[in-house]
Amino acid sequence: MPGTEPEQAKARNRRQNRIWKHTLVLGGIGLVFTLFFAFVQPFGFLQLWLSDQLFLAAEPSPNIVVVGIDDDTLQTFGKWSEWTRDLHALAINNLTGAGA
Repeated sequence: MPGTEPEQAKARNRRQNRIWKHTLVLGGIGLVFTLFFAFVQPFGFLQLWLSDQLFLAAEPSPNIVVVGIDDDTLQTFGKWSEWTRDLHALAINNLTGAGA
């Protein structure tokens, strides 16, 4: 007979304890690596370099126009959010006429 029940139960408990220990050790190692990579960021320079490669400088578009609305205009026509469509249309027509 290969063993009695108490011996088999002890062997099973030892095996389960060993599995738990290995699981905890591997989990601890994983936690240490995770914290290391999260806080130390050993490859941070690589991330920055890749970001720089994705967003290379380019010539700005000549189609961009900045329109300034000064305080005098706001006093004359009221708040920007309260302007009528006619006033917006007039502004667009004036910008188009100016070559914008």
